[in-house]
Amino acid sequence: MNTKFMPKTQAIFNRRIIFDHLPKTAGQAINTWLSNVFGPATVTESLIGDHRDLIQTHGGNFNIISGHVSFRGDGLDPRYGYLTCLREPIDRAISWLFFVNKNFDNSVLPGVWEKVDRFIQSDGEDMDDEIRDYLENLYVNHFASIISTCPTSNDDQKLEDAFFAISHYDVVGVYEYLDDFSKDVVEFLYIADPPPIKSVNVTVTRPRVNHISDKLRQRLIELNQLDLQLYQTLKVHKENVRASQKQSPAKPTPMSWMPYWRPELSIISIGQVVNVLNNQEHLSEIKLIAYLTLSGPVTKLNTQISVYDQDKALVLNLSSTVEEQSLYHLKAGFYEMQFSIKNHLPVGDYQISLIFLNEHVKAHHELAWHSLAINIPQTVIPCGSPKKITGKKAANSSKIKPFRPLLNITYEYFNEAVAQKVENAQGIVTCNISLNEVKSATPFTLDVTLFNQSSTNWMGSLKNPIHLSYRWMNANNEVVIFEGERTPLPCMCLFTGGSIEVQMLIIPPEIPGSYQLVLVPVQECVAWLDTKGFKPLVLAINVIE
Repeated sequence: MNTKFMPKTQAIFNRRIIFDHLPKTAGQAINTWLSNVFGPATVTESLIGDHRDLIQTHGGNFNIISGHVSFRGDGLDPRYGYLTCLREPIDRAISWLFFVNKNFDNSVLPGVWEKVDRFIQSDGEDMDDEIRDYLENLYVNHFASIISTCPTSNDDQKLEDAFFAISHYDVVGVYEYLDDFSKDVVEFLYIADPPPIKSVNVTVTRPRVNHISDKLRQRLIELNQLDLQLYQTLKVHKENVRASQKQSPAKPTPMSWMPYWRPELSIISIGQVVNVLNNQEHLSEIKLIAYLTLSGPVTKLNTQISVYDQDKALVLNLSSTVEEQSLYHLKAGFYEMQFSIKNHLPVGDYQISLIFLNEHVKAHHELAWHSLAINIPQTVIPCGSPKKITGKKAANSSKIKPFRPLLNITYEYFNEAVAQKVENAQGIVTCNISLNEVKSATPFTLDVTLFNQSSTNWMGSLKNPIHLSYRWMNANNEVVIFEGERTPLPCMCLFTGGSIEVQMLIIPPEIPGSYQLVLVPVQECVAWLDTKGFKPLVLAINVIE
């Protein structure tokens, strides 16, 4: 047989890239250049959006996401390569101001154009908050937001965060050396015979840095002290790299791909207790006790806690990062974590959600999410007649003192057990009770012992719990009840070689007759464990009326 295959004449670009386009840094020109090199079906148009939203919305259709990307402390995605280009900060700010002022008018950009015009005419004294983000330390604020969920007022820390984040970009260019940037991208992506980068979206008329008023130039320098430090350091680094490359040109080396892996967090159970701490001031404590496992090490575990009222309005939002309660350098295994939330929530019913996040500049992602209902109980009034409070004390008692919600997180590491899908389910279940007949459709309990004879621990999770269940088969070996009642295991983990006593709840068939009761564990949404090596217990039972 002659089998013909379609010839592969050209390799289509199959990597994932995010071009982080900073305003007025030749981003449109680079976007157009990338589109010309790889084709418009590979590169998005220049977008504006949140980092994670852009990946979720466009990552499936395009290899290269290009645009103004905003971060919320969510880190860089390890599946993507990152490119960006910086421009001298004062020159960039002037270009942006006059790009808006000369290329548009108030009818096209109502509000913004007027605020930009006022800023220029006042030599920078009249600055509205709407345009501040474009003019004040844009680079440092942008890159620091990659690893920080909450902006800090400490300039040294912000600058350190920005340096740390940008050091994880694969290609960082400098506008003044745009040809070098294109060469770095060519080498990083192995592009053959690339076209030159052509200017796009050029400002119609704009003064140079030394042609604006001294007052405006000094104002822009004041606003960009951090950006100037960041840019100057990067520029010196690029110049040193250029000099070393001229002496000993680097040769591209074959790419060595590493498998993409990230830890998983499995919630086993979450319980809650609400304690009234102060009746008069409505101060209460919500205590959540979570049992969970980590399949691998986590550098920094952050927890975000949100509380919603009955109208689904957000009434409380806490972050372990902001509260300095994040957990660091956790190893794989089984944990108990306690979350204490002191608050002034009024009496009522609420919904509380927890989001667990693995925070690392190159591996930040949501690990798990869980929601549960809570109730803040009515104030307890002691028996007997309450004392009457009058005068100044009465006035003070009617006021609730301002109170900032407090979050405290503690944890305890138990062992190396990890919740996972059971692949090796060698084991048995035994019953020492003689059971010959039962009444039809009448529930009964049965005491059994479950043995794990496999080489792995059996630990389920809230998502995939392990239950004991059963099937009923008639005299013809036909299954008449396949999905029996579920009985949770009284332990969170059945270790290899271990056993556990379980009291099962069983409901017989409605029609009398001779049956076989088959006892077998099941891991929900995964498999019945007799398909993974478990040996079921089969009991012959007569069902009577």
